Amino acid sequence: MELVQQVSKCSCRTAIWTRMVPIALLMIIVLSTPVLGEGERGFYVICGDPVDTVPVGTALHEMFFTIRSTSEIADSVDVIIEGLLPLGWSANYCQESTGICYSMDARLPLPAGSDEGFRVDFYPRLDFPGTGSIILEFRSVLEPQMRGYCTITCSTLPSLPDVGLTVDCPPEVQTVTGPFGLSEFYVPIQSTGNDPDNLVVKLDKSEIPADWFAKFCLVSSGECFLDEATLPFSPGTDDEIRVDIDTGNDPGWADVRIHFYSESVPAFSRRCFFRVYDRGPETAGVPNVFNKELPLRITPNPMQVHAELSFYLETSGLVRADIFTPDGRKIRSLGGNVEPTGWSHLNWDGCDHMGRRAPAGVYLIKLETPTAISSAKILMAR
Repeated sequence: MELVQQVSKCSCRTAIWTRMVPIALLMIIVLSTPVLGEGERGFYVICGDPVDTVPVGTALHEMFFTIRSTSEIADSVDVIIEGLLPLGWSANYCQESTGICYSMDARLPLPAGSDEGFRVDFYPRLDFPGTGSIILEFRSVLEPQMRGYCTITCSTLPSLPDVGLTVDCPPEVQTVTGPFGLSEFYVPIQSTGNDPDNLVVKLDKSEIPADWFAKFCLVSSGECFLDEATLPFSPGTDDEIRVDIDTGNDPGWADVRIHFYSESVPAFSRRCFFRVYDRGPETAGVPNVFNKELPLRITPNPMQVHAELSFYLETSGLVRADIFTPDGRKIRSLGGNVEPTGWSHLNWDGCDHMGRRAPAGVYLIKLETPTAISSAKILMAR
C-alpha cells in the first residue's frame, strides 16, 4: 500500500491520515518552484516505512529516508528534529555520505540533482516495551516556504493500537482586509479506528509577526488553546478544529502551521498550512477603530466570567459599546447612557443579549463616544 502526500508552497487541500500498519511506503513531495533567472528549486523526501515493530530487548534499530534534489542549483536543507520518546529511549539521524550523526537541528548541503541518504537510529529501552517516534521537518534555505516532513516510529509493543484519523486541511491562503483583521480556518477531523485515541495538536506560531495573535479551538466544546493540547477521540467521532488568527491590522503576512498526531502511534500525523495576508484597514467608509486618542483598557483579558472596559472621556456625552463575533454578528450592547468627563467603566458579564453565556473565542468590542470611535479584541476563555 502506498500513501503519497503532496505538499507545496501554494496548496495543501486535503490529506488522509488513516490506519495502515504495516505500510509499504510514505513519500512526501515538495514541488519544485521556478525562480526567475535562477532555474527550478525543489526536493523530494522519501520517508520509507513510517512504522517498524521490533522485539523487546532490541538495542539498536535502523530506519531510512532519502532527500532527493530536483533543483537546478545547489541548496541547503535545514533539518528540524522533534523527539517523542519514552523514558530510557534515544534516537538520532545520520547522513550516510559523511557518516555524521545528529541529535539536534542541523543545516546540511544539498547539491543540485543529488540524492542524500539518511539513517534514523533508535535505541529502545531493553527491559520494557514502548513506542518512540521522531518528527523531522526539512526546509529549503533558498526557498524557506518549501518544506517536507517525515514522522518515523519504532515500537517494541507486541501489537499497535487500531487507531486512525482523517484530517482534511482547508485551502491555505486567506487575505484579511478591514477594521478587525481576524481570520478563521476550520479543519474537519474524523476518528476512523476501532480503538480510542488521543489527538495531540500543536500550533506553530514561530513565523507570525510579534503583534499578531493565534490560537486554536475544539469546535464541539468551545475550548481554546494557545499552543498545544491533547484531545480524546472515541471511535467514530467527528469534530472540527478552528484556527483563529488576529493580525491586529498590522499589514504583513505569515505562515501558520498546525500539527496533528496520534498519541498512540505518532507516525500517524498530519500538518496543515495557512498563509494569511493583511493589507491593513481599508479607509473608505471605515471609522478609525484604533484611535489612539481614546485609551481603552480591558481587564482581565483573557476573561472567564466578566470583564471591565475602562476609557477616558475628554467630553461628557453618550457612550455605547457593541460586542461582535469575528464574522461581524453583534451579540450584545453595553452602556447607552451619558457619562461625565474623565475615566468611565462598562462591565460585560460574558453573556449575549438573551442572557446566554457566550462561547469561548475572540470577540470584538467597538466603543463609541461623542469624540471618537475605538475598538479592541477580547479573548473569552473557559
